[in-house]
Amino acid sequence: MLISDDQLKKLVLSVNLLIKRSLNEIEEYAKNSELRLSDGLIEKDVVTDENLGILIADSLKIPFIVLSKISITDDVYKVLPERIARKYKVIPLPAIKTVIKLAMMDPSNKLILEMVERKTGQKSYPLSFNRT
Repeated sequence: MLISDDQLKKLVLSVNLLIKRSLNEIEEYAKNSELRLSDGLIEKDVVTDENLGILIADSLKIPFIVLSKISITDDVYKVLPERIARKYKVIPLPAIKTVIKLAMMDPSNKLILEMVERKTGQKSYPLSFNRT
């Protein structure tokens, strides 16, 4: 997750998604169920996975992408070895001019961005995406 549960609580309250009492109830549910707060919010139908991803990406000022709505060509798989892509949950998207966009579970992972730039000689640009 890109942000901690504490950061997510502040975000949820700041956008008036829930009142503090309701958020505390979901936080307790998540804790008792050994879930992250984000998963508790989704399970309790407070927000969809996609909308939560958008909310978090917006708060971090990074773009959000829904992978099921795009097609990925085979040539982008040459950018990262499959084992690295799976381990770090990164999907290279087709390059536009001299920029390769990377859909990443953790867009703050500078090592992956730098590795792609070294390998391709192109600038890499991180995007956040949802888990489903």
